[in-house]
Amino acid sequence: MGRAKTYKIGEQYFPRQKDLDQKIKKHLNMYPMNKPFHDQFLADVINTLHEDVCAEGQHSTGWFQYLDYKEQINRGYLETAKRYRGGKLLLGHFEPLHDWRDVTVYPHKKNSKTNIQHIREALREKINIPKPDNSLFCAINGCNKKGEKLEYHHLRPTYNEMFEVVKNHLTQQEISSCFGYKKFTHKPTYSVADFIPDDHPAVKKLEELHENNEWQWLCKKHHRNVGE
Repeated sequence: MGRAKTYKIGEQYFPRQKDLDQKIKKHLNMYPMNKPFHDQFLADVINTLHEDVCAEGQHSTGWFQYLDYKEQINRGYLETAKRYRGGKLLLGHFEPLHDWRDVTVYPHKKNSKTNIQHIREALREKINIPKPDNSLFCAINGCNKKGEKLEYHHLRPTYNEMFEVVKNHLTQQEISSCFGYKKFTHKPTYSVADFIPDDHPAVKKLEELHENNEWQWLCKKHHRNVGE
């Protein structure tokens, strides 16, 4: 086994990723939801470890806001609220952008999304998926969740299966540049989907595959348990 990776954030040394993660979690839990707060340690984590922030010449000012689902909707972060499926959203303030962006304070984790994963999610946003209403219920027996919080679940073919076909319509340049999207530079968009043309071959192919897709409505909990 190789040696565990160590981290130095500001003047603090962390011999294991677990130690750093615990410190980050402790700091996040210190603050109330939906109110601005300043935390220099979290800013140092981002400015030291977040590759996109560093590559785009931005830096965290240390000001953050941790928003629940309702507050995201109230503030107009509709697309982000849908993307996180009701989860919390952390906003950080950046300079010289002089604006807020959703950001992770765990940029060192191995599960950070790749460009192709960002594009995969963005293409899902591009297609015309039906919207649920209050007459609809989760398809799982005994689950009484209903209405607008239900999510579209691909049965046959699954979304993963469709994307395996669709990604053949992407060029390496589009993947490597993420369609030119730079989260900490571009404004006001918060999604790669805004940079993918509506008439792109990948979008057209995905729409075609959806014409005969079998699907069902699932609540957030059951959808996460079965995947796409």
